[in-house]
Amino acid sequence: MHHRKISPQDNGNNPKFDYDYIIPIVDPSLPDLRCGRNATKAWSRPKTAVVHAGDTVGFARWPNLYHPGPATAWLSRAPGLLDEYEGDGDWFKILSVVGRTNHCGQIKFPHFPHRTWNFTIPERTPTGDYLLRFEHIYPLPVDSIQGAQFYTNCAHVRIVNSESDEGTPGPLVKIPGIYTFGQKGRHHIYV
Repeated sequence: MHHRKISPQDNGNNPKFDYDYIIPIVDPSLPDLRCGRNATKAWSRPKTAVVHAGDTVGFARWPNLYHPGPATAWLSRAPGLLDEYEGDGDWFKILSVVGRTNHCGQIKFPHFPHRTWNFTIPERTPTGDYLLRFEHIYPLPVDSIQGAQFYTNCAHVRIVNSESDEGTPGPLVKIPGIYTFGQKGRHHIYV
């Protein structure tokens, strides 16, 4: 398991409450959907975690994931220097946890209300420098004032794959571009 603190804090004990970091993104057409509000502009020589394809990694949220809803993990390979990459290239999904299993009305999301969410880097991921993106969606009705709430964050990772059988990631998408306001499939979880 790899651990790298990426959120701003005054010190180890007092979280810094900057509402730019905790207010959800509600417009799925904004570049902030990639890694969070102003995330790439705020990077100041972020550290890069070296992980191997097949390793378990994860994200932690303080104090926890506050809302139920689906969660996904994504990778985007940097075409050049990772420190300069803003995530405007191609992304591919490595894991999705939707959670609702049937129409009984019972809500089950395996990652809610947990503080951490762990997952595995696919074993055939090609060697390279990547943005690793975590996304949590609180799906509200599209006719509400704002619609779904998106909570995203990214980490810098260097993935090492010592196997000769590296895969070809896909399908590839652009972020923003995967969601639109009013899109079917992002339903209110309480109906």
